[in-house]
Amino acid sequence: MEWYHFRKRYLPAISPIIYYFAKYDKKTIGTNHYQAYLIDKGFEHQLIRKREYDRTGSYLLNRLLKDKNFVKMSLIQSRKIKKQFLSFCKKDLIPKKLESRSDSQLISLLYKYFDFFNKFSLVNVPNWVFLPDALGSYLMKELKTEKDAESILATLSTPTDLVYSRREEIDLLAFAIKVKQKNIKDFRKDPGFSILVKRYYWIPFDQIGPKIWTTQDFKEKLDLLVKKDLDSLKKTRQDILDYQKQLIVKQKNIAKQLNLSKKTASLFNALRDTAILQDEKKETNTESQIFLQNIFKELAKRTSNDYSDFYFIFNEEAEDILAEKKNIKQVAKQRYDLSITVIENGKFTLLVGDKAREYARKNNVPLSTDKTEDINEVKGTIGSKGYAKGKARIVRNDSATKEFKQGEILITGMTTPDFVPMMKKAAAIITDEGGITCHAAIVARELKIPCIIGTFSATKVFKDGELIEVDANKGVVRKVK
Repeated sequence: MEWYHFRKRYLPAISPIIYYFAKYDKKTIGTNHYQAYLIDKGFEHQLIRKREYDRTGSYLLNRLLKDKNFVKMSLIQSRKIKKQFLSFCKKDLIPKKLESRSDSQLISLLYKYFDFFNKFSLVNVPNWVFLPDALGSYLMKELKTEKDAESILATLSTPTDLVYSRREEIDLLAFAIKVKQKNIKDFRKDPGFSILVKRYYWIPFDQIGPKIWTTQDFKEKLDLLVKKDLDSLKKTRQDILDYQKQLIVKQKNIAKQLNLSKKTASLFNALRDTAILQDEKKETNTESQIFLQNIFKELAKRTSNDYSDFYFIFNEEAEDILAEKKNIKQVAKQRYDLSITVIENGKFTLLVGDKAREYARKNNVPLSTDKTEDINEVKGTIGSKGYAKGKARIVRNDSATKEFKQGEILITGMTTPDFVPMMKKAAAIITDEGGITCHAAIVARELKIPCIIGTFSATKVFKDGELIEVDANKGVVRKVK
């Protein structure tokens, strides 16, 4: 079986990730949906059957060609659901309220959470998972130029809106400037400080946490900033804003030079919107999943389990576990060690252990036991052009930030906003997954460093400390003998 490798990273969880795709079928995405979700020693690997991946991309592209506002309307709709979703979470899923709920009410809140999760995902996710490759290929033909076509596509697909990690940085700098200008002695008492905390505390949580930023974390960040001189702070903030302005000008100039039609220009707008959709998905899911964890913690308390084990439990199982006070430690461990959830048109089939291994063998699903010792190079998609040579550093999460050294090559499954401090030090960025509108590609272009994305296996092929070269003009990463 031929697969499109969608996700590959360390993420020990089945739920809620599989519920992104709980409503996908011919009625909702124009074609059948078939996917394998692998957990292998806590490593997540999502594979979508290539046939369905291509068909869905074509279906969405045809919708966009008929209606140039299709993606824009999806963005508007997803923002509406996001507002309702987070309002529900903040109102009903706080620990004190959950403690007072009966068992049946707790299960009802779990299902209500996933009802919002499904609605948001169905509107938001398909446009940035399936559409960019199909739309990118279409636009490459429309450009009618072979000279630097990939670089042009990358520039024109970069969103001009600030991603949320950059908005946080801008707001921190603005507050630090205010502190220095007004000579505020204890900035924690300023109303702007609590606004910052409330607005961005969730960023490092990612999918399963448990880390969030506390008032102490924001104090430490600002303590470092206010030590810098005022002009330096202003320049740093202005440089970020200027990059966005320069990008808009650059995109307009390219469009003018290539004499792009209004239709083609609108398609590039849609491609940029897919990147915004992805960023807003990450923002919404990260914050909402803090509240999902509150439910898991309450379920764990009532059943004498570890809350982390509920990440391996299906919604339909939770009610039975709660009613019978079942211990799920062994079940969760088996699913953590090796499990494959086959998702076909919204129906889930769970395979564990030997059954999962047999499915993997028959269907060409790679496991952690697959050998990569003899591979010396990998290829991927060019996210940002350039060349670099340096020592490889395999990074699983942001805990490596302090140890990451200037000039190292950052190799990871995918980047998230909490990777940005490492990305600023990196000579180049390599990821297993991602497309031209992914976080790694967007940030690399802004930092003007080489980036190759979608290599699938870079984190397995290369080892910490190995000397490697990154040719992001050709999309190749190789070991240097």
